[in-house]
Amino acid sequence: MKKTTLLLMLLLAVLAGSCLKNEELPPPRMTLTQAEGEILDFSTVQSADVTVHLESGEVLKRFTTSTYPMSSWTDTIIDFDGFTHRADIDLSFRAHKGLKIKTKDSLFEVTYKVFTEDSSCTLKRKLRYRFIYPQLDSFDIKVASAGKTGKCFISIDNREAYTYNEAFNKTKEFDLVYVNETDPNDYSFGTALVSPDASYLQRYFQRKLPSMPIYDSNVQYHTDCGIVISSDLNKELTWKDFNSTMLGDEENVLWFDRINVLSTLYGVGAVDLQPFRLYKFRLHNGRYIMVRILSKIFSQYTEKSEMELRVYLQQ
Repeated sequence: MKKTTLLLMLLLAVLAGSCLKNEELPPPRMTLTQAEGEILDFSTVQSADVTVHLESGEVLKRFTTSTYPMSSWTDTIIDFDGFTHRADIDLSFRAHKGLKIKTKDSLFEVTYKVFTEDSSCTLKRKLRYRFIYPQLDSFDIKVASAGKTGKCFISIDNREAYTYNEAFNKTKEFDLVYVNETDPNDYSFGTALVSPDASYLQRYFQRKLPSMPIYDSNVQYHTDCGIVISSDLNKELTWKDFNSTMLGDEENVLWFDRINVLSTLYGVGAVDLQPFRLYKFRLHNGRYIMVRILSKIFSQYTEKSEMELRVYLQQ
């Protein structure tokens, strides 16, 4: 009898201990770097960044976000493995290009949820679409078309122009190529800024630098090339109209689909470069720049044309 009583007491103690242990497991807890009541701004050029910290005595099962009204980003769903009790999640909310917002300051509510097997935790925060253009920055650069010594490969990040040799030995990352086409077979379109992935450049450099390695356009970045035009057909824009809004705005840009009258298969570029025109480019990373022609000399000679450019970009 004593043994039976003792076993029964031990069993009850184990059961009581296990129940107590389950009751003492802390439920999931969530903290955000965005404070309660704080509204973060986002746009197509600015992201709202939030870090989520999760902690739980129980095993974490799932984390989700949902946005109301729906935005251009994809809501988050994360399923954790069977051993996760802590997690840090970095989220970045940014409007995709082309998102249509009805008002300039639109509010979006993001709901954050974390789940365990038996419980959950929910927090809500607000984001605001507010298009704020970054401040303008600029730098001047000289380019030339003279044979092996002509610095015709432009790197925006490095703020430098390179010769053919330098472009493929120092850096293989450049955003625009300056050419001066005077060959009648290519319709002599003159000076141009061409996307590095344009297949036209292979024959241009083979003709110009036959002893150099063949230009491989297949491994180069693509740059969209265009010009800013006015929505008012009766008004012609000049550099006096230029500002940070024009640089960052997607409106009123005529994007070229070819190089002069060459086939679209040969790539894109802005040709017949003139000081009064507002040239605009979209780089491979989505960044916009605009280029102003400050001076040009010897543009009638393919081997010694020179230009000074001013490149405008956002900080």
